[in-house]
Amino acid sequence: MDDLETRLGEVLAGPGEARPPAGLAGRVHAGVVTRRRRRRAVAAGACVLALAVAIPLTVRQASDPGRTTVAASAGGIADLVDLPGSIALPPRTPEGTTFFPEVIGEDGSVLGRTDQDKKVWAAGPHTQELRPVTDAAAQVLGTGEGGLRLWAGASSTYPLSCQDASGATSDPSPQGYDPAGPFWVSHGWVAANDPMRQPWTAKGCAKGTTVSGQGRFSSGHAVAFAYPDLFVAEESNDRVVRQVDVESGREVAERPLPEGVPPVTMADPGKDWLAAANGSTFAWVVDRRLRTAPRDTWTPTTVPVKLPTATPVTVQQTTVPQAKLTMGDRLIAYTALELEVGWKSVVHDPVTGRSVELPGRAYAAGEWLVWQDGDSYRLARALTQ
Repeated sequence: MDDLETRLGEVLAGPGEARPPAGLAGRVHAGVVTRRRRRRAVAAGACVLALAVAIPLTVRQASDPGRTTVAASAGGIADLVDLPGSIALPPRTPEGTTFFPEVIGEDGSVLGRTDQDKKVWAAGPHTQELRPVTDAAAQVLGTGEGGLRLWAGASSTYPLSCQDASGATSDPSPQGYDPAGPFWVSHGWVAANDPMRQPWTAKGCAKGTTVSGQGRFSSGHAVAFAYPDLFVAEESNDRVVRQVDVESGREVAERPLPEGVPPVTMADPGKDWLAAANGSTFAWVVDRRLRTAPRDTWTPTTVPVKLPTATPVTVQQTTVPQAKLTMGDRLIAYTALELEVGWKSVVHDPVTGRSVELPGRAYAAGEWLVWQDGDSYRLARALTQ
């Protein structure tokens, strides 16, 4: 079972001892309202019990009689992925602990942890065996091409660990990372925010640099990344989303805040929202509504589907968002922990307009989707027609 204690154990204790980066003055206003937003989101009680709900599933047998895998998948997923060619991920590690994925890379690599000791394990499309990544409890952050694996402890005082294909490990963050914020790996590049919510990028596991638009702007936080473009939102002053090329560090486009995302003021801390992107589309979730827009026109389309209600869990005055929006080349997946229900997901194909509601978690990246399939998980390529 995916237990809520996993999340509670990962909550950050604080931003650590990193010195404030240059340009802090321009971000003080946004920082104040962000802290107000977190304090307002305090959940009733320090612990939320996620109750498992039995949901009828449709059992689908792989079309090839020589295959032994059976996908116990909710009806409709076969319209979005190559179900007969899907891979069943082992539900348990060789040590006997239950495994559940938490991130997926554009190459189909999957990184997750165990329900008991919180150790990190890896899987992927080329092997059905789980491979150990760490010997200690950790927080899973990212995985991607070139054998990149990223994880950290449950506090920002723990260093970020980036492992490349050779097995060498280093910390690519210039001034730490924001454990409550998003984290991305795309085409061998890493992107995140630091504890002051200033975006930074790194090529592989090399030491990264902060994103400043070559002096054109000094505020804003990263909300989405699809190589080579990092999307930086500035919600209080300029009220825009900037598109920054991570190779050159230059701003290449600027758009107004997406539809439904209000500006941040001292009187109004705004709304929590999630974003994701691929090479052609920008997607975002606010007020339980999923919207998409072509990156060239920024014309929004609202997806007619009801999203699960995310349950906020607050410990030590830090709100841990119990929702995640991921996007592959074709599919968009929204996953949230709903109070007294458990994890629920919606997978959407913007090309066909189809949406599928699933019990459990689901994550998309590249041409891949990983989703909960009964008591285990499956990995499959998205359909292209």
